[in-house]
Parts: sequence; structure tokens; C-alpha cells
Amino acid sequence: MTRTPITMEAGLQRIETLLGKDSRASMERAAHDTPLTARAEAIAVGEIYGEHGTLDLKTRELVTVAVLAARGDAAPQLRVHLQGARNAGASRAEIFATLDQLHPYTGLPVALNAIRVAREFFDQAGDAR
Repeated sequence: MTRTPITMEAGLQRIETLLGKDSRASMERAAHDTPLTARAEAIAVGEIYGEHGTLDLKTRELVTVAVLAARGDAAPQLRVHLQGARNAGASRAEIFATLDQLHPYTGLPVALNAIRVAREFFDQAGDAR
């Protein structure tokens, strides 16, 4: 696969589309906190979200939800990417189906905790069932 140079601006535009204008401002501020933060933001935003590659944005967000959920220690980031997945077009059913895939690989407690975070997210968003 041939990659083209991706700019931070392209990534920030996609993040803003996914998470809103407040997220863009927050990421721009974080990128100025330390050199490490700036590098991390440049990679995550510029190279991952700025790329228009094989995976569409919804799929990227579902993968991100799965990875953050599997970590078991990233609930704040998981909440952000649950919102991103919704904004990218993922349904509640698709998000829970993604989380249902975790337990054989992460263990039941980690999977159940991720499902709890998602349930709380949907409750707060007014999409409770």
C-alpha cells in the first residue's frame, strides 16, 4: 500500500467530525503540553485519523473501541471513542457486538467492565434499553 504524507490538520479535521469542535481544541492544547504529548497526538491524529485508507472511519472507531476495551484500564478513552463510533455511524448493536467479542481473549471481568462503560455511555446519551 502506498501512503501519502498526512498532515496534523487533516487528522484534526477528522477528529472534529467525529467528536466535535471541543475535542479539536482539547487535542490542540494537549499537543502543546509536552514534546511527548505533541508526538503522540501527531501520530494518533495525523497519521491514523488523517489517513484515507482501506478501513472506513466507522470500522476504525470500532477497532479502537475494541482495543481500548481490551486494555481494561482506559475507560475515559473508551468513552471518547464510543462517541466517535456513534458519530461515525456505528449502531448500538454494532458496538455491543464488538464488545461481545472480547471475553474469550481478555477474560470475563474486562469484557463486562467494558460493557458497563458502554451501557453508562448509552444511558447518558439517552439511548438506554
